[in-house]
Amino acid sequence: MKALIRIFLPLCIFSFIAFGISTAVLGVNPEYSASELSGTSGETSTTTLEGEYDRIKVEAGASRVVIKPHSENYTRVTVDGENITRVNAKISGGELKVYHEWQNPGDWFKRMFDGSMFTPSAKVTVLVPDKVYEELKLYCGAGDVECSGVKSIKTKLDASAGEVRYTQPDMYTESIEIDVSAGSLKAYNVHTEKYDIDVSAGGAEVYGLTGKGKINVSAGSANVQFAELNGDCDVNVSAGEAVLDIPEDASAKIECDKSAGDIKVNACGVNKTASHNETITLNGGEFIIDADVSAGDIKIVSSEVTIAENGTATTEVTTATGIAEFDPVEAVGDEVQSAVEQARSEVSKALGNL
Repeated sequence: MKALIRIFLPLCIFSFIAFGISTAVLGVNPEYSASELSGTSGETSTTTLEGEYDRIKVEAGASRVVIKPHSENYTRVTVDGENITRVNAKISGGELKVYHEWQNPGDWFKRMFDGSMFTPSAKVTVLVPDKVYEELKLYCGAGDVECSGVKSIKTKLDASAGEVRYTQPDMYTESIEIDVSAGSLKAYNVHTEKYDIDVSAGGAEVYGLTGKGKINVSAGSANVQFAELNGDCDVNVSAGEAVLDIPEDASAKIECDKSAGDIKVNACGVNKTASHNETITLNGGEFIIDADVSAGDIKIVSSEVTIAENGTATTEVTTATGIAEFDPVEAVGDEVQSAVEQARSEVSKALGNL
């Protein structure tokens, strides 16, 4: 009986941890049921989807996804590598949906136990018609997503525990939402009217930003380079760091509110650390930067100062040409990984004592 308890107790703990991680990381949506792709491990599977749609939703799960426009009127999805049957694509209700799905609980548990669940094992290439879409949503679990040149009026980027690279075409969007919880995100040429950037754990780098909006960092870092400061910006840091790289001719009034952190300004001819409730005016103060820090840092710099002295944000804007190797287990966090390893060890010991 004791031997059985030693087996099942760690298994229960391990299953609970595994379920929590998989829910946060994989983002499986049970409303999807249709499968458009099939094949065996190591093969290439391609499907062509016909039909009109104005919205795109991609959930990467544990796959590597590349999405880009092409000149044809149809949509083509190609999958290479292992676990082809776990990738699904369909057009429904005016929306293209590409998502990652587990086929059975046994496969999920096996890959969770041996750690292979966290390794992107399939590369998915999505070619969409070159037009302007109403909405583009990219969700990244334990894999990575690269999107370049897809036009959309509204964009939402979500990096849970993977890596997202997004290059916006030369157009102004209505809005963009960026949410980084435990992954990393790089967005380029982000010309928009309204932005909402939230980093709870991980890192976000945004280049070429315009418009008005808010930046919230609770634990992690946000490096934001403005192509033009043409709207108010609300920056809140509770624990972490936010770096705002504004043009040298930016006209802003910085309203500073801090408790246990620092607000440092080295831009537009001003170089100082702000006091609590201080207002710093740059070039006439046309737009408001509301800087609020609890425990962390807010740095407001200009391009030349950033490169020469600060070395934090950078004005170099390049086209995303590939996705770096990424270890999603590490991104989930050392504590969770340690708990998983401990559960594995307990199970092994219990089996050895039977």
